[in-house]
Amino acid sequence: MSYTAVDREWAEWIAWMLEDAGHHALIQAWDFGPGSHFVGEMQRAFEGGRRTVAVLSAAYLTSAFASEEWQASWAADPAGAERLLLVVRVEDCDRPGLLRQLVSVDLFGINRAEAKRRLLKAIETHRGKPDIEPTFPAAAGQSTVAPFSPSASRALPVAAVRSAYVEQVRQIAPPRLVGREAALARLAVFCTASDSAAGSYVWWRAAAWTGKSALLSSFVLDPPSGVRVVSFFITARFAGNSGRAAFVEIVIEQLGDLPGETVPPFQDQGRRERLWFHWFAEAAALCQEGGERLVLVVDGLDEDQGVTGPAAHSIAALLPASPPDGARVVVAGRPNPPIPADVPPSHPLRNPAIIETLGRSEHAATIKADMQADLYRLRTGSPLGRDLLGLVTAAGGGLSGHDLEELSSDPDVTAWDIDWLLSTVTGRSFTSRAARWKPAEGPRVYLLGHEELQQDAVRSYGPVKLAAYRNRLHGWAQNYRERCWPTGTPEYLLRGYYRLLLATGDISRAVACATDLERHDRMLDLTGGDTATLAEITDAQNNILAGPSHDLALMARLAVHRQRIADRNSNIPTDLPAVWVALGQPARAEQLARAITDPYRQAEALARLAGALAQAGAHDRAEQTAAAAEQTARAITNPYRQAEALARLAEALAQAGAHDRAEQTAAAALAVGDWRNLPFAEVGKISLKVLEAIADAAVGEQPQPAAPKP
Repeated sequence: MSYTAVDREWAEWIAWMLEDAGHHALIQAWDFGPGSHFVGEMQRAFEGGRRTVAVLSAAYLTSAFASEEWQASWAADPAGAERLLLVVRVEDCDRPGLLRQLVSVDLFGINRAEAKRRLLKAIETHRGKPDIEPTFPAAAGQSTVAPFSPSASRALPVAAVRSAYVEQVRQIAPPRLVGREAALARLAVFCTASDSAAGSYVWWRAAAWTGKSALLSSFVLDPPSGVRVVSFFITARFAGNSGRAAFVEIVIEQLGDLPGETVPPFQDQGRRERLWFHWFAEAAALCQEGGERLVLVVDGLDEDQGVTGPAAHSIAALLPASPPDGARVVVAGRPNPPIPADVPPSHPLRNPAIIETLGRSEHAATIKADMQADLYRLRTGSPLGRDLLGLVTAAGGGLSGHDLEELSSDPDVTAWDIDWLLSTVTGRSFTSRAARWKPAEGPRVYLLGHEELQQDAVRSYGPVKLAAYRNRLHGWAQNYRERCWPTGTPEYLLRGYYRLLLATGDISRAVACATDLERHDRMLDLTGGDTATLAEITDAQNNILAGPSHDLALMARLAVHRQRIADRNSNIPTDLPAVWVALGQPARAEQLARAITDPYRQAEALARLAGALAQAGAHDRAEQTAAAAEQTARAITNPYRQAEALARLAEALAQAGAHDRAEQTAAAALAVGDWRNLPFAEVGKISLKVLEAIADAAVGEQPQPAAPKP
């Protein structure tokens, strides 16, 4: 077993699995006792023709001793005929040079059973070994992509859904669900029945305008007792809500909210999807441990915009075939189009027994007739009505009354005229929602009231007229660009417009937005950080790589701009976010801390921010920030720097009064890496911080003396 001290838990688990399967493993932790010569023992092992298992991680790649070990094994079998070198990745890291030529097996981001299966499949063609199987490393949160584990036994928050996505669900749900009491009762029984009494999937199937979304959104907002719901409603009415990437982004945000974790920033689509599978399994286990059940609700499978072409990747294919730990999956959609080709033949979605038919609703039929009548009147009525419908349809929603005033072809129309029109009977087919970045201050924005209305409007205008409306949007954006994106720039141009460009394949304009420094300065002013900016750059890069031709010039522009943004965040003082908390702007403080790209400095900034939040009385937010700081610290590959970051976090928590968490974090700092390899002065520095944190925690837990009697 070739590994570094950072990955010892992984190495021991792998060695145990191999020996349990009948192999013999030579591992330093078990076989090299006091007095043994490490180099000599390893040399004899290589000379004996043993196969080498390289436990690959970022730390392994920086170890000189590890490089010598795997290179010795590779030199003995350069063609791989005897398979003397097996590369096992335990985290998402690169395989540089010669290692790239070898097929590796990945054990990260999956559960224990799947990890064991992959390992044993790949290995086929008186010691210090413990008496029981070592703990599977993923359960301890080490060297995985997931920062939380059910073994942590943390209590779930009282609220069933805390994610901001619930506000979007409220926009979909009707004010009152009429005539669906029986369907809601069947949903409740399915989600609460024992594992032996119900399957893991149900598919509510019905034609358009039957009320599927109304039913499921009402269920999500008011689930039965003991049920935790995460959801995704596939719709083109909301920008960026109709494809696989949006599903992963929105659902992992909700899964992270269950235990109070934060989604790791700036990950590519592959990593996000691996995170989705892992977090879903962990959240299901966490719910089961607390006596509850996790339920995933996905509405509108028939509206998935990613299901086109031979290389399509659907949302349906991401739904787990065997939901873990009693989790249930509820989906809804029309009978057509058929199930996407990338869904395996054995998947439950292909089982007709899971189908529940939703009957016709008179109330839904009445709403349909009213909305379609409104749509027809707008489409064939006044020039203003036609303009409003065409602009909202082309934009994909998200335009305010003021935005529509600027875009209107009538110079005399005002935002008041537009708001009045869209709030009257003529406007029943429209709905509105709050702005995303400034919901309390920004104007409400409009979108069509039903997915079928959006599709009807698209068909009604046709590609030529919609292109003309989009050109008007492009001209509007160019006007603000020429004015250097001044104060008051519409949120749509800083958010929804970019998603429209990606959705319509307008990569050149998307890259122009994603590399516009003045535009990103305005986004920084609105959000308080560069998180949204860096996410834009990542999305543009992913879209270029997913296209038929990889435009290296565009990729270079994005890379240069990313570095420019990273550079301006590298100089942010780590105590500045805490200052913003003192000024009463915690959201800006968090954005600022997360924009720091160096993991060590970001962990330090988050630690100080957690302390400031706790001192300000925002204990829930402080707990979430502390968890994010610990997650960031554990991603640091240098053991000393990781220990120091954890020690700083423990110190901040203790000073803020979070005494139990401070002691736990201090203990974690002492458990990092091999202290024997650190300089004495550095060990002393970390130890002092840890002792100070423990002392502060101990003092905080002492009962305070009673005030002297007068």
